[in-house]
Amino acid sequence: MSRQTLQALLVASVVLLAGCAGGISGSPGSPTTNSPTTDADQTTSSPTSTSPDAGTVAFYISDEENAISDFQHLNVTVTRVGFERAGTDGGGWAEREVDNETVDLTTLQGANATLVNQYTIQNGTYSKVFVHVSNVNATLQNGEQVRVKLPSEKLQLTNDFTVTSGSDVDFVFDITVHKAGNSGKYILKPVISESGTDVPIKPTGNEERREDLKLQFVGNLSQSANATVEVTRDGEAVANATVLVNEEDVGTTDSNGRVTFGVPRDENLKVTVTKDDHQAELEVTLDHDSETDNQAGEKADAELNATFVGTVSQGENATLSVTQNGSAVENATVVVNDETVGTTDTDGKLTVAVPNADTLTVVAQVDDAEVELEYEFESDDNS
Repeated sequence: MSRQTLQALLVASVVLLAGCAGGISGSPGSPTTNSPTTDADQTTSSPTSTSPDAGTVAFYISDEENAISDFQHLNVTVTRVGFERAGTDGGGWAEREVDNETVDLTTLQGANATLVNQYTIQNGTYSKVFVHVSNVNATLQNGEQVRVKLPSEKLQLTNDFTVTSGSDVDFVFDITVHKAGNSGKYILKPVISESGTDVPIKPTGNEERREDLKLQFVGNLSQSANATVEVTRDGEAVANATVLVNEEDVGTTDSNGRVTFGVPRDENLKVTVTKDDHQAELEVTLDHDSETDNQAGEKADAELNATFVGTVSQGENATLSVTQNGSAVENATVVVNDETVGTTDTDGKLTVAVPNADTLTVVAQVDDAEVELEYEFESDDNS
């Protein structure tokens, strides 16, 4: 083989190896690659310095109205975002993980936008952006949970923007929900015209979106009755807020931001509600009828009495009478031999079946008062 022929083969081999080393640029569907990344390709939560060949992109999510008014809440959980470099700048995707950031699109209408994170990416022009969504939780205005379709678990749009050395770029990715005719079905879509680096932004970070909780009573409020409180924030119902009444936990709010509880007899009523790191309080002094309160107090302090009317025999019915302070006690719970058998009527009476047992134990209880009766039946030795 001649020397010229050998040199030609060596050159062809080098060209072939160089072509293999270039590889194929990544895509949102296949983000992993064996090619090394530069410092500018690493995710940073809040970069304090910028690589000489990189800039910072503050990535926001917003919502174009469309059918958003149908919803109480439309929560979208983002797990990854990606930026595709234009072909003229070499192509390829710069992808960044997101720590399960959940945004409620109902709070992001108009110029409102929430910051997902800030990312340092290499200089160049980028032509496409995608958002990977892991979960969509939607509640209509009537409280109904509905499924909102999401194409391919990600939203992608084409929108050119440029990153230069040391630059700080604000990019808004606008998402909207569409209603599919009269089918009752909904779908999420990106909005190109409302996305990019040249759209108005009114940042609404978590602290700004989560303004002070508001607490109010729904309907009448009186002692020893049930009352309902409603918790809202920015005019929206707040679910799963913890409610304390006079320092006692009475439950959490439902999807309508409400919880119902029994009002204590205390003169002062303090309701405290907490959600995440936010809290609201409401204190009320209850007006009451002194005579009624005195009677109630006397009734609570007086000893509860219970007696049977007439004879008591095994296997027969007997009538129990329950009184307190000389008055009949209605709705007293009656337990016979550890089994609840009913409550007393307006005359303070209840007819019970006496069991065929050697002993009879009857307990009557109302509020915090309780009385107990015990009977022992003599067995018939001749039976």
